[in-house]
Amino acid sequence: YQVKSSLPDWNEEHTEVEMTLPILEVPRLLRLTHAMCYFTVQGRTIRGNHILLADTDHRHFSTRSLIVGMSRATHGKFVHIQ
Repeated sequence: YQVKSSLPDWNEEHTEVEMTLPILEVPRLLRLTHAMCYFTVQGRTIRGNHILLADTDHRHFSTRSLIVGMSRATHGKFVHIQ
């Protein structure tokens, strides 16, 4: 499977970069880690990245979800509640 990207993190000149990934690794490597759900982060530790707990006003949001989301961070400065 080939992926083309023009992300600035990968290439400062903003040109296309071609990569080859093993097909079995595509779901794991291309997962949207910036948009994980509360139940998928349970048991993980997210080090040095900011965590935004969104939709806290939703009727199905619970205290349990809040605790799960907040406890993933290694420091309180990385937790943001919206």
